[in-house]
Amino acid sequence: GAPNDRSKTPSRSKGHCSNRNAMSDKREEVLKTLSTISQLTMAHAAFKCGAYGRALMHFEAHMRALHGLDFTEQRMRRHAHVLQ
Repeated sequence: GAPNDRSKTPSRSKGHCSNRNAMSDKREEVLKTLSTISQLTMAHAAFKCGAYGRALMHFEAHMRALHGLDFTEQRMRRHAHVLQ
């Protein structure tokens, strides 16, 4: 474009900064809300949607929260029925 064409450069106005802050605040609000949902609930929801990898990730997080370092694959297999 022309030398004075600023259509491709981000706005530096105060409105732009306040929009960024508002988005950051909303992001924090969403993350706070999501953190209140249990890992087991997230695992169930993912499983029902067919997102099996994500279901396993949340289920593992749930098991680690319950059993900490005592978490084993055998223990996970014993509890896997809760996803079905």
